[in-house]
Amino acid sequence: MRRSLPRENTCKVGAKGLSYFDLVTLKEFKGGFGWHQRIKHDLKELASLFLLKGITKVVSAAGKLGLEVLNWRPYESAKLAIKFSPLPNVVLILLFTYNEEFGANANIFLERRMLGYIPTEEAVGLEEVLIDALSFLLTHEEERSAVETLPIEGKRRAILLMLPEQILKESVIRLKGGISLSSRERWETIFQPFPILRMVIKRDGGSVTVTFTSHTPLPDTLLRNLAWLYCNAILREARRIDNTIPPISNNLLP
Repeated sequence: MRRSLPRENTCKVGAKGLSYFDLVTLKEFKGGFGWHQRIKHDLKELASLFLLKGITKVVSAAGKLGLEVLNWRPYESAKLAIKFSPLPNVVLILLFTYNEEFGANANIFLERRMLGYIPTEEAVGLEEVLIDALSFLLTHEEERSAVETLPIEGKRRAILLMLPEQILKESVIRLKGGISLSSRERWETIFQPFPILRMVIKRDGGSVTVTFTSHTPLPDTLLRNLAWLYCNAILREARRIDNTIPPISNNLLP
């Protein structure tokens, strides 16, 4: 019979205690093993950066990103656990470990319920966002406001353009975002992925754009990943409301 870990090896995530057995890695997602191997390299580099900068600076960077430091140590080498929950029902936990024999390592766990909630590609994107955001703040100290606008193109734009107002509104509300609807052809949705980053997805006629306003310039790869993830999230919720809305692709079915 499966046994739960001792009380000290559980942490509070949401309203319940989360044990190690409530978590999965990318390997458990469909086709995720290859992605897991690729992300492992990035996590190794992040762990080395944690070791170089020190726990205090890592915790400070996590605070700027609105990440929660958890009191969770599933094994003796575990030194720091950080929770990232950018959207409802989406929880990632980054665990930093260190011992003299194996050195510094990091792994990312996802709540098991995410297996049926998001596709593999989005789980990968979420992990990349977490790694890139922490890495960037630990290596860049510049603080000045920055604004960047990215276009949304292709099938993702086409489906966003066809969403009825009520379905769009309900989808955004489910994702805890804000929305301003002038008409079906003119609307804005507002999200805050991090305290230092505001994100506005805007439709103006046949155009859909994502504008980021940040307290510090952030890398384009991070912003593009976020634009992709949040547009996908809106479309995923819309399909849950009305399954006649077409998916972006068969690989991104909700």
